[in-house]
Amino acid sequence: MAPFIRFWMWEVTNADEVEAAGRTPGAQPVKPRLVERGPYHYIEDRVKVNVSDESESENHVRLAINLLSFAR
Repeated sequence: MAPFIRFWMWEVTNADEVEAAGRTPGAQPVKPRLVERGPYHYIEDRVKVNVSDESESENHVRLAINLLSFAR
């Protein structure tokens, strides 16, 4: 089963004002204005490649996994 993640981010629309108030001694703090962005989706597909049976033991299999990531 491929991992599927859905998430949202927040954008600060007045970042310059918030930073300036934080650098100025005695200035009133400025609350950040936030805008919700999303939803964003992340899907990861795992493909097994180079699968080989290890002849020394019945309990071991050697393989490599290619990770393919998709963001929408």
